[in-house]
Amino acid sequence: DAALVPRRLNEFAILIQARLWTSQVEWLAHYPIALREGVAERTLADLKAGRRPASMKADEAAVYDLCMEISTTHTVADATYARAARVLNEQQLVDLLTLSGTYATLAMVMNGFEQELPPGTQAPLQPLR
Repeated sequence: DAALVPRRLNEFAILIQARLWTSQVEWLAHYPIALREGVAERTLADLKAGRRPASMKADEAAVYDLCMEISTTHTVADATYARAARVLNEQQLVDLLTLSGTYATLAMVMNGFEQELPPGTQAPLQPLR
């Protein structure tokens, strides 16, 4: 459906929040889905390491910049918005920001209550420096 944010970009946006919040459970749950939906492994490796991924597709870069900017500066520059609006329509942008806020909230709650990892799994993310 053209009205929906592509699943690949949704999953990427979720992992951006997981990385920003060092949300182990979100990363464990959504990493395999993002791979299956077509986000490149090396893109996610850079994200996991806390680097701006060098190998993103153009639509992924627009999503990354929008999500990182709103999450770290609490604003979106006109140029960042314009790049995102070239790949997503207005409703998709609303949906993407809502999704980002939802997963930031979930990460906050899980971190606040020290959500346990599934048995037998290691924490995939190191704290950001």
